[in-house]
Amino acid sequence: MNTKLSKLKHERLNKNKDKIERERLEQEKEAERIAKAKVKKKNTIIGVIVGIAVCVMIGFIIDASVIASRVTYESESAMESALQGTYIYRFTSSNRPAWGIVIENKKFRQHYYSDDEGRERDISFYPSRGYITVGSDTYIVKKDGNKTYLLNGSHEYRSGSLSSLDRDPDSESYKKDLSAAWMEAYKYKTMLETKQSSISSVSINGDGTCSGSYYYFDCTVRHTEGTIRWGKIKVSKDSSGKFEAQGLDYD
Repeated sequence: MNTKLSKLKHERLNKNKDKIERERLEQEKEAERIAKAKVKKKNTIIGVIVGIAVCVMIGFIIDASVIASRVTYESESAMESALQGTYIYRFTSSNRPAWGIVIENKKFRQHYYSDDEGRERDISFYPSRGYITVGSDTYIVKKDGNKTYLLNGSHEYRSGSLSSLDRDPDSESYKKDLSAAWMEAYKYKTMLETKQSSISSVSINGDGTCSGSYYYFDCTVRHTEGTIRWGKIKVSKDSSGKFEAQGLDYD
């Protein structure tokens, strides 16, 4: 009987030992799992920090490169003073003046014709960043050699004069000048009919067109031997307002 009790007691002790051992092993595994999780989390945090640092560094490099390609200024007043003037955008296909902008007294004025009043708006200057904004439009200050120009998207605005733009065909001043130029063209065509023996008649076709300070009038020239040619009588307007026929160019 005592032997049987001793055996049962021994079995219980062994079971307790096994249970304690299993619990110890589970605790060790849990501790190892927690330690690995901490290391993984730490590495993840370090990776994120390194990634952010690299992105920030790349951002600084790109930003520095972008700024280096622009003209920057020490102050708003210096930028305002440097940019005052007239800038012209030209069509890329023909290089013909399309429209112009005037920067003056912290105002931005856009002109589509040489003689229109223009649309005036306020300017915001960003001297250290090398650009200005007008409404939702951004104009970056660039340099080509020693010449400063403005870049709005793909449009380059370079220093020029509003006089290079076309005249507003609806303005009274344009109509008045076109009429005066037409009279000079008429006098010239009359001179050709009178003094050129090879010409029998010259007919002016239409009202004429204007480009800058020059006016052009399409005409039909009939020669005495029967041939007919087409051309343009060119009339100029000088700074004093005087109109003068420059000649006849055949097409």
